[in-house]
Amino acid sequence: NPLFNYRLLYRTARSLAAAAAHLHSCGHLIGDLNETNVLVDAAGTVCVIDTDSFQIRAGARVFPCHVGKADFSAPELLKQLRGSSFAQLTRTEAHDRFALGVLLFQLLMEGVHPFDGRLAGAAQPLSREEMIARGHYPYARTPKTAVARRPTAPPFELLPPALRDLFGQCFEGGAGGHPARPAARDWVQSLTLAETTLVTCRRNAQHVYPNHLSACPWCD
Repeated sequence: NPLFNYRLLYRTARSLAAAAAHLHSCGHLIGDLNETNVLVDAAGTVCVIDTDSFQIRAGARVFPCHVGKADFSAPELLKQLRGSSFAQLTRTEAHDRFALGVLLFQLLMEGVHPFDGRLAGAAQPLSREEMIARGHYPYARTPKTAVARRPTAPPFELLPPALRDLFGQCFEGGAGGHPARPAARDWVQSLTLAETTLVTCRRNAQHVYPNHLSACPWCD
């Protein structure tokens, strides 16, 4: 839809985070959270599908999610999967938080995956799965290793500082686990506030961008 502008992408991101927050508050996990399991209408409202793969908790009993995608799997989950399968694992909310962060990043960064990049000095580019497993996040605030960002990615500075910080909390640290990954409700709060900062370009009404920028990035 050519009229689905950046404001609606923010709204979609907030709607997705709100859906995840509600499920988490009920003790359930989406599990196989990826781009194929989310539908969006023209107003930016999200519907999560393939709910038969959710991880459901009923009292002390857990019905696990049997499927998943490596591109949306947290580094510690990828480590557990070596020699095992999704069906044998009980996932945690931290795993859902990672996958949610990936989808939100893609929504706000023109479809670019947060671990798209190239490790400096590598003879061959690493797969996304290996980049995730090793914690090579190209947008790290204090990078441990030089990782070049994907050349066609929009500038990370397009995002408001608060959102950039949340992505840092979500993706920095590698395979050591992330108890401090932002909860879905944290994304809802930040995205709600961020949407109020969006302004419309004077030259093109379809160009919408955060007001911390001095000029329209889409015109550039």
